[in-house]
Amino acid sequence: PPGSTFIILLVSALDRLLPTTLSRCQHIRFDGLPESFVREKLGEFRPALSRERIEWCARCGEGSLGRALEYADDELFELHQRLAESLMRLGDGHSDALVKAWTDEASALGERYRKRDPDITDAEATRRGLAIVFQLAASWYGGVLRSRVDAAQAIDAESAAAAINRLAEAQRQLDLNANTQLIVETLVGDLAGSTAV
Repeated sequence: PPGSTFIILLVSALDRLLPTTLSRCQHIRFDGLPESFVREKLGEFRPALSRERIEWCARCGEGSLGRALEYADDELFELHQRLAESLMRLGDGHSDALVKAWTDEASALGERYRKRDPDITDAEATRRGLAIVFQLAASWYGGVLRSRVDAAQAIDAESAAAAINRLAEAQRQLDLNANTQLIVETLVGDLAGSTAV
């Protein structure tokens, strides 16, 4: 192209660009939107949402209004609440129920993703749903670490950190196309054994 031409590449992972491309680029990093702005716009675009849901979606959106809106539309606040309740009961022998609940929740999310993108397979849609379930579970354990969750007195910081690491490992297995049912069963068993409330 002529010297007056500018090509703008929007990327989320610089390490995926070829070195020859990267060396010819000027890097401009964009910060996320202020949480107060996301909260305000979320309230405008979704006026039926409660204040608590708006706060949660804005915080979890991490500076992205689009992500916050998606979290609101996908009712992830409610899913987070259900996951929190099930994680707090994990030590009471509810492992099998939790495996079923997580796979059911992932399938329901997967259906939403299929409606948005009919080109993805059922398996990929379910994997995306499970990734969200794992993310929300890790968020709950993160709350334990920050002592903002009632279970903080029963789960020590070391166990909560181990649970987050185990959830990250499950996500890596998910990315490698391992058997989803086996991933969830093993993960829940590990969580029940190490972080029972």
